[in-house]
Amino acid sequence: MDQNNGNHCCSKNLIHITLSIFLIVAAIAGLVWAWSIYKKANYPTGASTIAVSAEGKITVKPDLAVINFSVVTQGVDPKNVQKTNDEKMAKAINYLKTAGIDEKDIKTTSYNLAPQYNYNWCNTGDSHIYCPPKLVSYTLTQEVQVKLRNLEKVGEVIGNLPEQGVNEISSINFTVDNDEAFKTEARQQAITKAMTQATSVAKAADIKLGRIINIAESGYSPYYPYAEKAMGLGGVAVSAPSPIQSGSQEITVDISITYEIK
Repeated sequence: MDQNNGNHCCSKNLIHITLSIFLIVAAIAGLVWAWSIYKKANYPTGASTIAVSAEGKITVKPDLAVINFSVVTQGVDPKNVQKTNDEKMAKAINYLKTAGIDEKDIKTTSYNLAPQYNYNWCNTGDSHIYCPPKLVSYTLTQEVQVKLRNLEKVGEVIGNLPEQGVNEISSINFTVDNDEAFKTEARQQAITKAMTQATSVAKAADIKLGRIINIAESGYSPYYPYAEKAMGLGGVAVSAPSPIQSGSQEITVDISITYEIK
């Protein structure tokens, strides 16, 4: 009697387990089916498409100059090197402030104190002699980036920096401080060109355009004109303003549009 009850219970448990597995499999199958229906509705497979692309380009006049300059000092005593370099840089920064440049537009970008070694101090002409590195001095390079919002003062500032102790001016870049509006204009121009191109191609190929199924922006590519004025250690002071020209800047946006063909 007990054995029959046990067999009956085992049979009921087996039925429950089988039913549970069936329900789980059915639920998964239902989800897969629903997902396939969704994909077909939103991303039709096998649909014919046509893709066009165009570039939008806006030429603007820069309103911001970014200058990178350095004070470089070399000496045997690292403390004296730092003291001398810091004094020269403080003089240069004070000049920038008196020239009307806001403190927020003056930023230290690099401060590097590097030892200098002599690798040939024991060499008597025999190339096989190895000289262990001998510390001979230190070089401190402090680089500052400054933004000039008044482009009329660029030449004046560049010309006067050497007098303040600056002995290296590495680059001058001209750009647009806030170019978002120009990017939007270039993007709209590219979209209009692409849509016009699509209409022209469809007419030539005797096809009808359907809905737009994809729009991609492949990149924003600004062109920054720049000038360089490099000076080595001991650069000579410049008394007259440097002839710096800001030129123009091109802002380009590439757009690709994919249409479904009816």
